[in-house]
Amino acid sequence: MTVENAGSELTDIPFFIRGCIERAGGAVESGPAGQLDALLPPVLESATGRAWVRLALSADGLEDGTEPAMLGSSFLDSLIAFAAGRGTVASGHLPAGRLKRKGIREEVERTVLFSNCRTRYEQDEADIMLSATSQFDFKVMFFSEERRERQYIVPVNLFSNQVQSLLAERLAEFTIESAPVAKIPEVVLVPIEAAYKTACDALRRMVAAEAARQQVRVTQRFGVEFARISNYYGQVIAELERRRARELRRTAIEAARETSLSHKIESAERERERKLRELGETYGIRVRARLSSVRCLWQPKAFFKLLIDRGSSTRTLVLAYDGLLERLEVPACESCGCETNRLWASPTAQLLCPNCARQ
Repeated sequence: MTVENAGSELTDIPFFIRGCIERAGGAVESGPAGQLDALLPPVLESATGRAWVRLALSADGLEDGTEPAMLGSSFLDSLIAFAAGRGTVASGHLPAGRLKRKGIREEVERTVLFSNCRTRYEQDEADIMLSATSQFDFKVMFFSEERRERQYIVPVNLFSNQVQSLLAERLAEFTIESAPVAKIPEVVLVPIEAAYKTACDALRRMVAAEAARQQVRVTQRFGVEFARISNYYGQVIAELERRRARELRRTAIEAARETSLSHKIESAERERERKLRELGETYGIRVRARLSSVRCLWQPKAFFKLLIDRGSSTRTLVLAYDGLLERLEVPACESCGCETNRLWASPTAQLLCPNCARQ
């Protein structure tokens, strides 16, 4: 955190404290005005000498037992030093795996089917170049009658701008080094902003699927509570209706009592509707997500050029072979952006997946 603007800095301090403690494994809740209640993880306990602490964000919040957390305080200085030694953006180097210089042509012909065009090859050997994957780590919270939290890892290939689901599944198997084994040329990469958009789109799909699964469980609980509340107020209203019916058979002198019962019935019906509406809000799934960290993973890959002839047009398609996952990275449709192992060349030599080609 840089000291540039005191006004914005004061606003950022609570956000910085909360983010730093939570990312380190602790928890922070809003306390009385000008204070935060924090459960510090073991790595931060040395800043105060205790696990639970009430933080004072201003002089007005200082009282017995609180820990000053303003600019210049020892606690905030310790937190800044801790964050500066870690950060939320890092890089690393994945091993190359079993890279292929030869046999890529046969690998392409086994993996990708081209239609409505002719393919040619300028060379038989692939070029080994350094590519990168951006690993976006998201912290997602699901709120309903209870709070659930889950971490999503979304790696995006910075050459193809495609999500690497297989790498996400196997990432824990690989050793990530801080320095490269050898210096090799880098391939052209997409901007990190484009990769982040791809990661967010993928996260929305994953979160929607998880929310749907949770909604099934929540709906079952909602059904039980809905039936309980409906039954309770149904009995109350039925009893009031019976009492009102008895009053209607009596003399007009007791008409005022019947009016009172009508008001009670209306009140019970409104109360039932309010309870059921609150129940629906409680058992609905709400989602909040934030990016917790980013890591750039560099990796040598084999790159192979393929010439596509369509009529008088010729274009070059570059494909990559991932030696770590031992697979050819299939190309993406140039219309919808989805990966596909079947490509159809349009009259303008645009490469389309079967669905886009039919449109």
